[in-house]
Amino acid sequence: MKGMLVQLRTGEVHGVDMTMCDAYRWSKEVRQVELRKEEYTQLTEVFDIFVFDFGEDTPSQQVENMEIVISKDGVVSALVIWFDLILDEEIVVSTSPFGLPERSLGLGQGIVYLQPGEARVTRGATLPMVAATNGNELAFTIDEDKMTRKSGVELMPHTRFDPRWEGARANLDDQWKKILQNLSYNPKELTHLQEAVMRFAAQPNAFGIDSTVAERCALTFLAE
Repeated sequence: MKGMLVQLRTGEVHGVDMTMCDAYRWSKEVRQVELRKEEYTQLTEVFDIFVFDFGEDTPSQQVENMEIVISKDGVVSALVIWFDLILDEEIVVSTSPFGLPERSLGLGQGIVYLQPGEARVTRGATLPMVAATNGNELAFTIDEDKMTRKSGVELMPHTRFDPRWEGARANLDDQWKKILQNLSYNPKELTHLQEAVMRFAAQPNAFGIDSTVAERCALTFLAE
């Protein structure tokens, strides 16, 4: 697996400055991207990340502590990754953004918006990054513990992800499961709830409920 750090920011959209949105580009998963169609700035040379041997029976866990040299001033927004699949001594299938499109199987590349946020960098600086995989999932993060004031890397003030969001989501999910469990033990209460949902779904405006919300509620409680 290979990769490079890039600056990929929103900028202006129809004359409106949307740069404030860049700090909130975040996803836990690696997303697909067609880098050729994006406006980006390459901030590093291409570097190796992981090597996978598909001849092995089981996926292996790997952790790489990387020191990536910056080749151009800018703001590190994301890591772009791709693979070179070596089938034999002559046949190599690559999803590199620099290769021929007809040889990339139309898969594009993967993009990861690094945690904890964007970083302003200068040419010659070294950005410490931790890359990890369990054979099924990938994770990449800037190693703040190895950053110094003289490193030439400065984290931007707005973080991409607050762990409290995940805690709140998990708490809501747990409460929702308890509600459904209690309803399953009390058929009478479930019947009352279904009757109310039917009224909401039939006349959402009368109850001041958005029709989309009413429809989703009906699908949840009235589906067989």
